[in-house]
Amino acid sequence: MNIKHQNGLSLIELMIALSLGVVISLFLINIMASSNRAAINSEGSSEATENGRFIAGWLTERFRIGGYSSEGTNLEIPYADTCAAANILPPAPNANCSFDDDNSTTTGGDKVVTLRTIDTSASDATYSSACDGTDLSGLPDGTVVADIFWVEQNINSINDDDFDDVLYCSTYNHTTGIQLSAAQVIANGIEGMQALYLEDNRPNGNETAPTIAGLEYRNASNVVNWERVSGLKFSILTRSFNDSTQNVLQRSYILLDAAPYTYSDRVVRNIQQTAVFPTNIDK
Repeated sequence: MNIKHQNGLSLIELMIALSLGVVISLFLINIMASSNRAAINSEGSSEATENGRFIAGWLTERFRIGGYSSEGTNLEIPYADTCAAANILPPAPNANCSFDDDNSTTTGGDKVVTLRTIDTSASDATYSSACDGTDLSGLPDGTVVADIFWVEQNINSINDDDFDDVLYCSTYNHTTGIQLSAAQVIANGIEGMQALYLEDNRPNGNETAPTIAGLEYRNASNVVNWERVSGLKFSILTRSFNDSTQNVLQRSYILLDAAPYTYSDRVVRNIQQTAVFPTNIDK
């Protein structure tokens, strides 16, 4: 009578199997963690980019109507002069002036002020409304209004708040300096805005001097004659709404002529830059 003996796993074989299992498990966990980090980073980058593109497009349309004049009026200056006093913001009276501020870590950057006239006969309600859509059709046609755009950082005094870096707008009567619409939040997640103005100092106008000599981008503080400004270039810095999308590292972002915007966190940011030429100003 033959007796067959069935041997089980030896201790060594069991240890090898367990070791292989642990190695494979760690490998799979690492792959999953890397994929998760990549997905989160991609999502954060998409948020910052999408937000930046939307706001850059919206600002482009608002800056492009600078200098718009209704029939029978003459407005050739698309953007307002700089503030005579300190940098002031709505709701302060006479805040309808530009200013240049490169101390980006505390102020959010420059303030851009677009000038235009009220035109109730226009088919587009934009020309009879404030920058936030407030109806201004009660004002006489030809009234010069100033649309003010600026960024404020950490409005809630919480540095890690995703939603307290804000782009605002407000509209003023440019002649009286009286505010016509309250400061309105346009978008969150905007950490900075910088602008340079294209000043045309070519002799005798562009028709007789069709060259680039005499054309120069300048910040608001260095513009010599605002009547000769024929466009601007602006740059904005946007962030994702998730503050843990990448490894902690000090990163700097340079917007035009400003001091670097420097952060040491895990937030993905994006820079959008665009040149704008008002449609009714000769260039």
